Amino acid sequence: MDRLEEQLVALMNEDESSFRAMPPLVPTFNAGGPTTLSASAPAFVPKPHVVSIIHPVTYETHTMKCDLTTLSVGDLRLFAAQMFKTSDEFNLLLSNQPITKDSDAKAIDLGFANGCVLVFQQQQQGSQMSAMQHMVNLMLLNTNINQSPTSGSSSSADGYTTPGIYTPMKSSQSTGTFSPQLFTPEKNEHVGHAKEIDDNYVHVMSLVMKDFVKMSRDPSASKLVLSMIEMAHPEHFLQLLYKGVANLMELVQSSSGADIIMALVALPHADHAGTLDAQGIPLIIEAMLPHVKELANMQTGRKLIQNVIVKYGEAQVLPLYKAVCSSIVPIAIDQCGCITVQKMYDHCDSPVLEELLQDTICENVMFLICEAFGNYAVQHIIKTQNNNVSEKIVASLKGDITSCASNKYGSNVLESLLKIGTDNAKAALIQLISQPQAIELLVKDSYGNYVVQTATETAPSQQQFEELRRAIEPVICSSPYSVRIEAKLQKRLKRGFRTTLDPLIDMF
Repeated sequence: MDRLEEQLVALMNEDESSFRAMPPLVPTFNAGGPTTLSASAPAFVPKPHVVSIIHPVTYETHTMKCDLTTLSVGDLRLFAAQMFKTSDEFNLLLSNQPITKDSDAKAIDLGFANGCVLVFQQQQQGSQMSAMQHMVNLMLLNTNINQSPTSGSSSSADGYTTPGIYTPMKSSQSTGTFSPQLFTPEKNEHVGHAKEIDDNYVHVMSLVMKDFVKMSRDPSASKLVLSMIEMAHPEHFLQLLYKGVANLMELVQSSSGADIIMALVALPHADHAGTLDAQGIPLIIEAMLPHVKELANMQTGRKLIQNVIVKYGEAQVLPLYKAVCSSIVPIAIDQCGCITVQKMYDHCDSPVLEELLQDTICENVMFLICEAFGNYAVQHIIKTQNNNVSEKIVASLKGDITSCASNKYGSNVLESLLKIGTDNAKAALIQLISQPQAIELLVKDSYGNYVVQTATETAPSQQQFEELRRAIEPVICSSPYSVRIEAKLQKRLKRGFRTTLDPLIDMF
């Protein structure tokens, strides 16, 4: 009985196990003869084992399907380098111990098992963080950093010996990683002890000074920098401030780096004479002036500007306000920059700074009023009603009232002027709207008709309302919004009629 007949018999007898155990039949093409079926081995054999590699900081995990009996350390390291996209030196930890870097070593000989998890560790970062974490732990516990390791000590992959009692916190996933919970507000009561330990303080401060920018931009290491800023002696604080000023734009690109700069601004040491230039301007403000446009248009930079104007007085922040005013249009038309302008206006403790910002916005109102974000800067200063700002804005609009009123954002600004502006500003704006060429276009426009409706409701005097009504009546019939405008006119007429009758009713 040939192979085909054996499979058919097994299937007819419902002997499924024997049927599936037989290798599949594949066609064989014989030259000059008939095609026959013959058994062959499966074309694909699944790999039976898996090994996972995890990054302890980002928790990024990659799984490799392999055969542990043939897997070499070289293949495993190549896989890790490709998955984590690194060309730097790194270690792979198995049970907190680094495996050998011998490329020819077999995984099965190193104690690997199916489903085992390795920890990826950057060698340079791990050594630095492990040493610094150990030093700070010793400082907070008021211990000599040069003490000999106690029993139970372990040696990390970079050769730095860490006593067993000072192991990383539970949030750390492997040795050599920096615990994000090491520096919290609750730990501040220990900072007073650190200044008494000069040896420890100098060691850690030297490490911070050496890699200040890199550590400040790292979300975990920046907490160490913040703690060292808080406990820094005045001369060391100045050195940190100089490093922050020299690398200002690089630091503010990340939220952790911006926090470092704001900490340098907020601390009492920032009032030290060494933090000011020859004219008495803070060094941090002097460093911000050439980059004020970029800072105002980013979230971290906006917060830095806000902290600076709150910290320093009028004379010291005046150059910063002048720099913003010189670039008011590109700043105010940006989403984040618009918020920066509003915050600077709200924190003006000086009439000089407030008037400077107001006048600059009024002078450039035609460039801002029709912008998606710039119009909010204009509306913000209208709400304050300081220094007759609404009248200044109306005076700047005399050039082209129709283009502003027929714009989605410009019409909102004009409605704000009509609702909360001064009576003189309302009267001047209604006079511009009532011009024959302007009113004919506005009653037919999808946005301009709302300006006309608001003007009929808010006209400060009955005489001005009558002038506006006489201008509307000849052109209202051709407007697709005539019903709405007519309803507003009738409502205002009834209100004016009641106002006229009230004195007569009181007489009787």
